[in-house]
Amino acid sequence: RAGKFLCRTPFQTTLIVLYSLRLYLRQISRYRQQGAGADDLRFYKQWINSQGGSSMESRLPWLSFRAIELLESRIKPEHHVFEFGGGGSTLFFLDRVASVVTAEHDTVWFDKLKSSIDPTLGKRWTALANPPEAGDLVKHPDPSLPEHYHSSDSNYRGMNFRNYASSIDAFPAERFDWILVDGRARPSCLLHAVSKLKRGGYLILDNFERATYHPSAREISKMSFRLVLDRQGPCPFTPDFTRTAIWQKVDV
Repeated sequence: RAGKFLCRTPFQTTLIVLYSLRLYLRQISRYRQQGAGADDLRFYKQWINSQGGSSMESRLPWLSFRAIELLESRIKPEHHVFEFGGGGSTLFFLDRVASVVTAEHDTVWFDKLKSSIDPTLGKRWTALANPPEAGDLVKHPDPSLPEHYHSSDSNYRGMNFRNYASSIDAFPAERFDWILVDGRARPSCLLHAVSKLKRGGYLILDNFERATYHPSAREISKMSFRLVLDRQGPCPFTPDFTRTAIWQKVDV
């Protein structure tokens, strides 16, 4: 694993860089069929420098570099954002848009996030704490089925995320320019998100490499959405390549 090069001799630093480059190139080769390629080399310096860092400190979303690049090129100051799962993405959006709504299931993490928000930004940020509720909604819940509101994380066995995923229902149709799905029970969040996105707006699904998200993605593709990004590639703060998918809502 790559790390920050503090307290290293030049020889040790060279070995770490060579090991990290080898790891990076192996992942480009491994994920070539998922869109990784030689052009990912332009992200190498950002990738290696981010290892050992944190999303919150860097004020960056924990998405692929390609997704961050797309965000930075298309976000406008007048935009409105809803995100399932807060953190560095919250700070990133607050630095750039008119308003952000964050739904978070982890109340301890949410308190930490709140302490990182500049009080002067409070009027532009809406915080929704929605921890999971006890009890499965069906006998054998399937995390790939949106109506089950279930997480594949074993830490939440016997719990459901219906209130969390449906928290966006409190807002009008076509309210948001961007909706980020990067929390729990993501297929369920997608189910509730599609009607809240403006025409021309963007829907982001992180960690699309997980098979449990693919059935919901196929349903989105049948709707008025155009896939604008779906490539496995380097991601800050982690040595592993990840896959972020982004769709744009288009006119019928």
